[in-house]
Amino acid sequence: MKKMKIAFWILVFAFLGLIIYQNIAFFRAPLSLQVNLAVKAYETPEFQIWVYFIGVFILGILLTYLFSLPAKFRVGKSIRTLNATIASQRDELGALKNEVAAMRSPAPAVPAETEPAPVDTDKVEPQE
Repeated sequence: MKKMKIAFWILVFAFLGLIIYQNIAFFRAPLSLQVNLAVKAYETPEFQIWVYFIGVFILGILLTYLFSLPAKFRVGKSIRTLNATIASQRDELGALKNEVAAMRSPAPAVPAETEPAPVDTDKVEPQE
């Protein structure tokens, strides 16, 4: 599977390289962006189109990161909560295992609180 991923990405980059190579004249053409706001008009200096492509790509990466940031914080908080739950359940499990082990241990023949009844040797009859 790892080799297939590598082959896939090699094909993707080769295809992108082919598109850029075949359209190099387009990507090197200068372009100026204009915005007319009825009050004032703005115009950027001329840049080659590939600069705009790189700029828009980086802007997309930054916006994606900013919009995914709150989700990352929520996931981190839920992971901490779940780890705390796991720790408390492990403690409870240990206590329950100790309780079960105490129940399974053999019961003493004579309860520890009561003392054996004294044997009166005078009344015991010898057996023949």
